[in-house]
Amino acid sequence: MSCFPSRSQSGNSRQVPAMWKGTTGVRLSRAVRTNSDVLTYTFTLREGDVNKPYTCTSSPRFPNVHNCSVTPLARPTITLTPRTATASLGGRAMFSCVTTGTPAYNQFKWVIGYGRKNVLKLTETSGRYIVSTNGESGRLTITDIERSDNNTAVRCQATNTLADKIADQSTIFITPSDEPVIPDVSSTTTIQNV
Repeated sequence: MSCFPSRSQSGNSRQVPAMWKGTTGVRLSRAVRTNSDVLTYTFTLREGDVNKPYTCTSSPRFPNVHNCSVTPLARPTITLTPRTATASLGGRAMFSCVTTGTPAYNQFKWVIGYGRKNVLKLTETSGRYIVSTNGESGRLTITDIERSDNNTAVRCQATNTLADKIADQSTIFITPSDEPVIPDVSSTTTIQNV
């Protein structure tokens, strides 16, 4: 964190900054003054630092006070279930995507298909694709499963407010019915009859 000097009320001279842990707490003695009287405090975050307030002030006599709090980033995770969704022709396949991380990964995009061509990208419900989001979890339901859905990749991509992205992938498998299901041979997935 850095604390920059501010101008005095007359605007002629700069005030020397000070940095405090808390709003009126302990003055940070390990803060280092760099050029132009900028005060920088470098520290290793600990669990107790989460959302802890810090104050930067030009002088105790001047009310030019700025507060901030520490919000450490948490390593993200993403889990898409099921790994393989089984469905019958005309049925439905449902997927659940759950994320964790700080800032929260709560903007979801669903990518259906392989490669860059012939893929469908969804952030909201469209036709037989029903999309819903609730905080850090997203759901996709594909209705009226068609033969062409067999071995189709379904990817969940989640983004946070820093534009960091995470993703996980699943596949649709059509369960055997009276008619044989012919697998897509361009896919890398192999289906064996049991």
